This record gives sequence, structure tokens and C-alpha cells, in this order.
Amino acid sequence: MVAKETVIVGAGIGGVAAALALQRRDIPVRIYEQASMLTEVGAGLHMSPNALHVLYALGLKAVLNEVQFQPAAIATRHYKTGITNFKSPLDETFRKKFGASYLEFHRADLHNALISAAQANDPDVIVLNKRVVAVTETDHHVELSFQDGSSTRTATAIAADGVHSMMRSVLHGELGAEFTGHVAYRGLVSSEILGTDIVSDDVNLWVGPAKHVVAYYIRRGELLNYVALVEE
Repeated sequence: MVAKETVIVGAGIGGVAAALALQRRDIPVRIYEQASMLTEVGAGLHMSPNALHVLYALGLKAVLNEVQFQPAAIATRHYKTGITNFKSPLDETFRKKFGASYLEFHRADLHNALISAAQANDPDVIVLNKRVVAVTETDHHVELSFQDGSSTRTATAIAADGVHSMMRSVLHGELGAEFTGHVAYRGLVSSEILGTDIVSDDVNLWVGPAKHVVAYYIRRGELLNYVALVEE
């Protein structure tokens, strides 16, 4: 029997956002996620006006306003002196031009907002402990087989299962990863511990030869997210 729901593989930001979009069109949906629980993973995210327009259309504006950080500007600085080379304000003029702000979030806060909204429409929308191990296509349905021995059939399956996607390999074959030579070291620091006089409330970018560092606040300014990128 073919399930009535559209099936999404992967309950990350992409998968849950797709589910919420379908729900808002009254299309039944079920997400299958391989993890046993959904935990706080990741660090900072930039969200430009284009992305925010989508999230607001999904009904998330109010909840995101509670966890966002609004930077004052995007600033590039000299890696030795810290002197500002370029600064682009993210002020009311910016918001009027693009119809939304440029905001910073903790990935987990955005993810949780999406999950809560999708589960408010359907408490059972996400099914955990469902690792896809095989995908079979016919002219009429897609059958997904899971590691626990169960399976489901659906008319439509959406792949949102990340960098090691089983679905992608079925559709396009194995795509080997290629190291670019760039490495990113990421971390979070409590603003309470760090103090507020070390890093400004901008999206800060210190640019140097073959390396750069980015630092900005997230989660109402309670955390500083930093990324150090080097060529190796």
C-alpha cells in the first residue's frame, strides 16, 4: 500500500522546513530521521533577508524574534591592526531596501523553531530511529527500506538526509568528496565570560593572507560564535 503522505528523509533544517511548507499547503507529510533523538547541534548561522522572507512566510517571525541577534553592520578588519577596512550598516535603510533584516541565530534555535511549528500541526510528523538503507523506485511509487527491517511506500520522497545522503547516491550515484584545502575551526563562547568590550556587535571579519576569522553574536547576544579558516 502506498502511503498518503509525502515522505521526507532527514529532520534537519532543510527537511523540517520542507515539511512545514507542505503542511501549510495542507499536504500530509512524514519525516523519517535516523537519529534516536533531536539534540542541540551546530553553531552560528547568518540569515539574509531572502532567507528570512521564507521563514516568515512559514509563520516563524514571532518565535525567531525571541532568539535572534541583530548585528549593527558587516565589518572587515585588518588581521594585524584590527583597523576597519570596510563597514556596511545593517540599519533601517537596509531593512527598508530588502524588506527584512540580516540576523544571526544559533542553528539549534532555528531548528527547534521549525520542529515546534511542524509538530504543532502534527505531533507525529517526525519518526526517529529510521535509517534508510535502500531505495527502490517504480513507475508508481518509491519504497524506502529502513535498518530496523521496516519499509514504507510513497508517491513522493524528498531527500534531505545531509552530506552522507543515501537518497542522493540512489539518484546520482556515489559522489566522492574532494578536500578543498580549507579548514574551519569553530566554537562558541559565553558573552558573560568574554565580556562585551572585546568584540563589537557587528559581523566581524578579520582578513589575512591565506586565513581569516569571523566572529558575531547569536542567541540574543548571549553567545559569541567564531570561525577561524585557514588553508592547509
